Amino acid sequence: MNLLSDSWTMCLFYQYKELAWQAKGHKAVLNKVTGLATLHGVTVRGRCVTEGLNCTLTASANDVRAFCYALRRWDPEMFDTMDFKLEDGVPHRASFRICTLRKVDEFVGYALNGVKAPSLCRHVEEHPGRPQVAWKDTILVHVLYVYESDIRHFQPPD
Repeated sequence: MNLLSDSWTMCLFYQYKELAWQAKGHKAVLNKVTGLATLHGVTVRGRCVTEGLNCTLTASANDVRAFCYALRRWDPEMFDTMDFKLEDGVPHRASFRICTLRKVDEFVGYALNGVKAPSLCRHVEEHPGRPQVAWKDTILVHVLYVYESDIRHFQPPD
């Protein structure tokens, strides 16, 4: 890999967990991800809920990849098929200064007072140019943090 010495890699990933972690497992995954980030010199912004993780990472290309492989080794059942979205050559000024992985009740604060979303066992099939939703009366929403939309945006294929 031939990258500028002052460039970084950004990695986005999210992973939902069917059956949700109990309190002990939720804390364990938060500690493990934070520990792996520290070990590999990766800074994280993300949320850890009982139903999964949603994170953005920044570090050197090698350190980000080492973190991703370590996460897969730690829990292959959950992370082996995860799609880590990597972008190399990100300017250093776009990197995160500290790790802020928060244990929260919801990915997005809907104030549902503990009501959980239905099972995620159904999948949306993607077709070139646009996602196709297989269920009647379904709305597909994709949410980005402000810093994610400032840095990158999705571009539909031509």
